Amino acid sequence: SIALNYLGIRVPNLRRVIVGSPLVLIKNGKIREKNLFRAKLNFDDLMSALRLKGIALLEDVEFAVLEPNGEISVIKKSQKESITPEDLKMVVEQQGYPAIVVLHGKIMQRNLQHRGYNVNWLKEKLDEMGVENPEAVSLAQLDTNGKLYIDLYDDKKPRPQSVKEKELIIQLQKVNAQMGKYALEAENEEMKKMYQDYVEQTAAILSALKPKLLKAEDLHN
Repeated sequence: SIALNYLGIRVPNLRRVIVGSPLVLIKNGKIREKNLFRAKLNFDDLMSALRLKGIALLEDVEFAVLEPNGEISVIKKSQKESITPEDLKMVVEQQGYPAIVVLHGKIMQRNLQHRGYNVNWLKEKLDEMGVENPEAVSLAQLDTNGKLYIDLYDDKKPRPQSVKEKELIIQLQKVNAQMGKYALEAENEEMKKMYQDYVEQTAAILSALKPKLLKAEDLHN
């Protein structure tokens, strides 16, 4: 099967015979493991294909499809392209590629250590996200800011989400509301305008962050 896999990757016509029709490899940021194995691809093949498309994080992908000609086509989530830090005039650090810290349910200790973390830290993060056992995790990525992205084997379960992400949104909403209150109470026109500007700025930041940090069912809460 190794030889067949190699030939299928190198010879598009043979890949078409092997695959037969387009296969969905990723849907809404979740890997379809059965289709991946059916296509005789592994996680390294898939992540390499995403990097070649300029995508580092699995959760940024709406669809990834293995086409009959052997190419992997990728559709990025629209909300990931809507507003950038540059649009908001925000200064951010350059991001490197995320590290894979769980693969096939096994913790990659060396990758964790390279990022300055350990197994206990990872287990605590997983517990925060409602994941009791790393063996339930198909793939987990850790970005350069220490944020964890998880794909579970069970695609029917909702994507795990860090409690801290919701807390950030809640705190920003409180700041926005408080600034609005100050704007209404301010007697000085200059101060009133300043608070109104802050309300608009925090509202813009919330609009940019909510699609990135919250699941779809939480967006209107």
